[in-house]
Amino acid sequence: MICHLLKPDNRYRNYRLRLQPRGERARIINLQTRDKEVALSKRQKIVSEMEREKEGLIPAKTLRDALAKPLPTLLEEFLQELHRQIMCGR
Repeated sequence: MICHLLKPDNRYRNYRLRLQPRGERARIINLQTRDKEVALSKRQKIVSEMEREKEGLIPAKTLRDALAKPLPTLLEEFLQELHRQIMCGR
């Protein structure tokens, strides 16, 4: 995995993280901080979480987020998605 911390500059006011897992496209994550130590801490947390997901030690982020939502909310989102697909002719 390629992982670079990008410094704030004239265009971007916060630190950013450039990640490129093997076999995937690079992506940039805004760390929403101007403090280098906080940015380094966030980088370590993100990389650690990605490695744990890859090894199967923890479920994917989308699954963890879904498990944290109440069931009625999930059902409502599901029904809205079905309605959207029907209206689009899918």
